[in-house]
Parts: sequence; structure tokens; C-alpha cells
Amino acid sequence: MPSSQIKKYRFLYKRTKGDAGKLPWAHKEPTKFLSDIVQKREPGRALDVGCGSGVDSVYLANHGWNVTSLDLVEEPISEGSSGPLRDHTQNPRFGYVAYWKTKGEDYLKASGIPFTIVGPTGFVDGPGGELGIRIVSRTEYKMDTIRRSDVAAVTVEALNNPDAIGKSFFVENSEAGDKDAWSNMFKLLQPE
Repeated sequence: MPSSQIKKYRFLYKRTKGDAGKLPWAHKEPTKFLSDIVQKREPGRALDVGCGSGVDSVYLANHGWNVTSLDLVEEPISEGSSGPLRDHTQNPRFGYVAYWKTKGEDYLKASGIPFTIVGPTGFVDGPGGELGIRIVSRTEYKMDTIRRSDVAAVTVEALNNPDAIGKSFFVENSEAGDKDAWSNMFKLLQPE
């Protein structure tokens, strides 16, 4: 697809102010033909091309399918099915791991033990320190990417930085911004 077309889709999505459900092709329920197929086949692997916010992908995953979701515009995917604030009790993927992870985080926060919770977005390979790093509250979570080596750098810094204690946050790579300014972002976060 030409980059001009991708820009058009991104523009249309941004006009919805983060609500992909306002796009003319959006749907909140799985497509009819998909639910018919799921009823007739054993779960297997599925590739959801042009997944948008992932309604069909989540439907497939909830019915035991191993799903790879792909869309040229990342923003709708990020609002669809991720994040620490989502109700993970209905998400059976990997044995409800997201549910238990969130429960563990809540237990740790309530325990009185000093904590720092680093929540990276999607991991990618590549050399660290080449891109900016954005550290923000978990309530601002969105699905994006961060290089593994940058997560390691943030984690090591958090262990040695008293401004990170009692806070949980997510980290992502960012094209914009100073590549070294992120280490000062811990103090801007509100404690839990």
C-alpha cells in the first residue's frame, strides 16, 4: 500500500480522537461469516489482516485460536485489546496470564513492600539508545514498541533511582525527544 494511503488512514483515525469505533468500517461484534467459520472448524492459526481495533482477533483468541493481527495503522490496534486497565478476566490467552499478572501487581502494591513496576509495550530487537524513550503512567498505556535493550536500561535505572519507588509505568520508544532525557521522567510520575 502506498505511504500516502497509510497517511490517509492515520489521518482518519486521528480525527476520531482515539475512538476507532467511529470509523465507517468499524464493528463492535465479530463479523458474521467469521462466527460461522469458528463454529465449523477446530481452532488453529489465524492471520487477521487489516484487523483494525482487533474485534475479530479477540473473538478468535477467545475461541482458542492462535491469532496474528496485522494492520498498517497501529493506533486502532492499541485501543483494542491491551493494557493494564483492561478487564482480563474474559481473556483466556496463555492461561489468563494478563489477569494473573494484573492481580500480582495489585497484591504487590497493597503489600507495603517498596515496588517499581515497569510495563513495556511490544518488544522489538535492535540496538538500544538510538531512539528516545517515553515513560508515562500506566493509565496512558497504548500498544507500541520498545527495543529490549532500552527496557533493560530503564529497568536498571529504575532500580537505582529513588524517584521510581512506589510507581508503575509503561515505556515505549519515541522518535521525538532527547535520547537521554527519559531518566528524569520518574519524578514526574504520580506514586500509586
